[in-house]
Amino acid sequence: MWILILMGVPNAFLYSGIWPLAIRGLGRYTSLGSAWLVMALASSGVFPLVYAGEATRLGDAQSAYWLMIPCFVFLLCYALWGYRLEYWTRRGAEKR
Repeated sequence: MWILILMGVPNAFLYSGIWPLAIRGLGRYTSLGSAWLVMALASSGVFPLVYAGEATRLGDAQSAYWLMIPCFVFLLCYALWGYRLEYWTRRGAEKR
């Protein structure tokens, strides 16, 4: 149970890194992109309720962990392909 609870800690730190990367370069759609991120953050508060419902329905909390797999696969795909760094140093960022 504590491992499941502690999974929220890295997710909280992850969001502060994803937010600026996700809205960067949206231009006039920045507010819309931010709104989508707020909705995603709000669904993070709903997802534990979905997990608890599935665990109750299945009668097995471990089987309900499969609900989390698509969420973490999506984060992995975003990390690997969804965003590409243009510069690794502050020096490169000055060229923009």
